[in-house]
Amino acid sequence: ESMLSKGGRIYSRSSKSLELTPEIQAKFGLKKSKVSPPELIKAMLLARADLMWFGGIGTYIKSSQEAHLDVGDKGNDNLRINASEVQCKVIGEGANLAITQRGRVEFAAKGGRINADFIDNSGGVNSSDHEVNIKILLQSVVEDKSEKLEEASRNKLLESMTDAIANHVLYDNSCQAEAISLMEFDAAENISTHADFIVDLEHRLGLDRELESLPNPEEIEERKKRGRGLTRPEFSILQAYAKIMITDEILATKVPELPVIYSWLRDYFPEELKTKYAEHIKKHQLGREIIAMRIANNIVNRMGPTFITTQMNKTGSDCEHIVRGYLIVRNVFGLSKLWKDVNSEEFNVLAYVRLKALKYISHFAKQGTVWFVQNAKFGTDIQEAREYFKPGIQTLQKDLLKYLPDKLRQNTQMQKDSYIAEGFPAELAQTMALMPLLKSSFDIIEITKNQENLSLNARLYFVIGEYLQLDWIHQQAGHFDPEHKWDQEACDNLVSTLYGLQAQLTAKILKKSKLSIENYKQIDHEFLTQWMEKHMPHGLRVAARFNYFRTEGPFDISLLSLAEYELRGLVSHS
Repeated sequence: ESMLSKGGRIYSRSSKSLELTPEIQAKFGLKKSKVSPPELIKAMLLARADLMWFGGIGTYIKSSQEAHLDVGDKGNDNLRINASEVQCKVIGEGANLAITQRGRVEFAAKGGRINADFIDNSGGVNSSDHEVNIKILLQSVVEDKSEKLEEASRNKLLESMTDAIANHVLYDNSCQAEAISLMEFDAAENISTHADFIVDLEHRLGLDRELESLPNPEEIEERKKRGRGLTRPEFSILQAYAKIMITDEILATKVPELPVIYSWLRDYFPEELKTKYAEHIKKHQLGREIIAMRIANNIVNRMGPTFITTQMNKTGSDCEHIVRGYLIVRNVFGLSKLWKDVNSEEFNVLAYVRLKALKYISHFAKQGTVWFVQNAKFGTDIQEAREYFKPGIQTLQKDLLKYLPDKLRQNTQMQKDSYIAEGFPAELAQTMALMPLLKSSFDIIEITKNQENLSLNARLYFVIGEYLQLDWIHQQAGHFDPEHKWDQEACDNLVSTLYGLQAQLTAKILKKSKLSIENYKQIDHEFLTQWMEKHMPHGLRVAARFNYFRTEGPFDISLLSLAEYELRGLVSHS
């Protein structure tokens, strides 16, 4: 007890009576100097605190709508409290079922910060999984006499990797908790999507809403009226089911067997094993399962639990093609590094700002994934797509700012300055500022026959975007607030089509022009006006029409449809 704070004590719960110090009485608002263990525990549960952490056995908090009989822990009936009575800010569950799921939801609904027990204490399970998979690997090494690894050496090797495994586990668990924060970030506006996902899980995995304490359709409609979304404990359930579902879907494909996917298996293991036993890792008994699990975890953590099913429903594609598209985008844009950079502890950024940046990256990755799903000739061979697009994307990331038209470059610089003001370092700020423009990179690269002309093509592409008010249309579409999900889906499809038509128009003008990168600054609005007067007079009428769209408004699906119709006509008749 000499290690405790002044007035601190360690008590046995089996004692009949506890002698309290003045400090304990003051901390927990107890007037009596002698209390029973249940009295003290209940006072602790009701105390004002920043964090309440559970590490033992028993269920101590329930919802106000549950009876003690519903909990199934009779030994704690005399001290258990309702979630509505809890006064702490954050609850962590190192123990299993310290709080009922309905209790968690009730606590979260009143502003408390809480996940679920299987989220907070998942480090133990994750560590055990790593241990088992490493032992399977090393057993194959021991059995291979050419490796000359004895049992004693194997045991020392296992022990030496303790810190490396701990770091792996902590990183995984951090990503998992952050993913719940990303879902919570815009929970209210996405409640319809989450409601649809619950229905999908009922059909695909037999999810039981009542058993998992998820809201029924009537409760969801009520939350919509109140502008409320799902809570962190409910998102924890959806996250777990999504990972199970996507893992199973990936295992049913040939994705885990692709040579280009091997790094997902290799990087699961500590550095010492990766370099020394690479051939044994390739033959791991559970190699396919590890790869599928890691890809599924990454998709759900970075893109959200509804990403795969939503894109399957929207595009009519299967899980395999969406996964392939995502893996291409993740690689060619270096998103793994970008996510880590945004989360770096080397600079101070508000948590809200980080989440906003992460949310935007996932939106960017979604659009890129959809592009590959819709362009099947690129979206099936992951290695081929990487080799085709990655050099061009790296060039655009490095040089694009220089070749942008003046106004767009100034706007991009302002966006970069905004990220810097929020605390991001300059290089990362520029990467983030360029992302809205890099949405078009696949289209630009596809129309580029010669890599040397890539920056020139990009310049013309973005000048056309300004000239025809397409930049304004894309910006308005990004802020579009539809009444129905079908309006949003129609908006997304039309915007995607506009990007493609803009690229086609760029290609047609390039084919008929004698442009070079040396005089790229000559490509401006005046150049386009003169060029259209000579080669594409119809384009001047379309440009005037698009200006009219901007000045007259308002922006809606009808305007977007007209814009798509006009641009399609211009491209097809030019």
